[in-house]
Amino acid sequence: MAATKISGSDFGRLMGSILGSLLKYNALEDFQEVVQTTSKKSSRRLQGSLPDDF
Repeated sequence: MAATKISGSDFGRLMGSILGSLLKYNALEDFQEVVQTTSKKSSRRLQGSLPDDF
């Protein structure tokens, strides 16, 4: 069996893409969490302020 040889630049590119996708995934997860918590807070704030407007 012949082992496939990976050059340093290929390995670096591979690791970069893996790390990049992991970072994107984590950032997306954090972003969704932030959006969910802020939307809950703002909806509570809106519900509380509606009676004052009418």
